[in-house]
Amino acid sequence: MGRFISFGEWQAMAKQGLKDSDMGIECEACDGEGEAEQYCDCCGAYSERECDECSGTGLVVHSESGARVHPNLTFRAYVTHVTKDIKKACVLARWDFLDVAAEFFKEQRLWANGQR
Repeated sequence: MGRFISFGEWQAMAKQGLKDSDMGIECEACDGEGEAEQYCDCCGAYSERECDECSGTGLVVHSESGARVHPNLTFRAYVTHVTKDIKKACVLARWDFLDVAAEFFKEQRLWANGQR
């Protein structure tokens, strides 16, 4: 195990800060209305239909993995969070940021390649 928090551990910790109600956000496709204007190919008219993205609920429910990962639980959010923590630690301990950050990214590359 490395000296950095793993993505899975970080994701579990970040999820604790989210309520179940936070896992659903307003659908961007229909602006939370549940219906979207769609173009009909056969008659050339526009009509209001149930939104395909949110199934008419107006909310898009996110998960921890898969196609709809919550924005606060993504790998990008993890890297951003850990990089900010590395920067703070380097300032306090007078470590070289680039050396520590390189070690973090090397650890992530090894993890992604299954070498851990």
